[in-house]
Amino acid sequence: MAVVQWDDKYSVGLSAMDNDHKQLFSILDSLYGMMADDVNDQEINTIIQALLDYTHYHFSEEENVMQKMQYPELAQHQELHKKFIAQLEVYQQEATSEGMAIFVAVKIANTGSQWLKDHILVVDRKYQKFMEKQAS
Repeated sequence: MAVVQWDDKYSVGLSAMDNDHKQLFSILDSLYGMMADDVNDQEINTIIQALLDYTHYHFSEEENVMQKMQYPELAQHQELHKKFIAQLEVYQQEATSEGMAIFVAVKIANTGSQWLKDHILVVDRKYQKFMEKQAS
């Protein structure tokens, strides 16, 4: 059973964004899964890189959507994205130290999943409400 699992309560009403969020949940869940498996640092660092790459991709896509809808809080939203990316990059660097990858994976899985859930439910909800208001 997945530890970090998508739930419809995280839907923002755009299937592309929901699908991206599902993928982020899946990558974070795979970090949890590595804790139970006998994996090496290289495998963990590969998943951390995949998380970082997909996070960059998703944030870019999400910011493009907000720009197209002329979302007034885009700059603030982008700043939150930049801070999260910066934190992931710090974690990625920490994971390259000998024997530290599994500890960093735990840290990323815990803090990353909580950040993602909070971000969707609080911050992304704002652009969802803005989008719904524009449509009515």
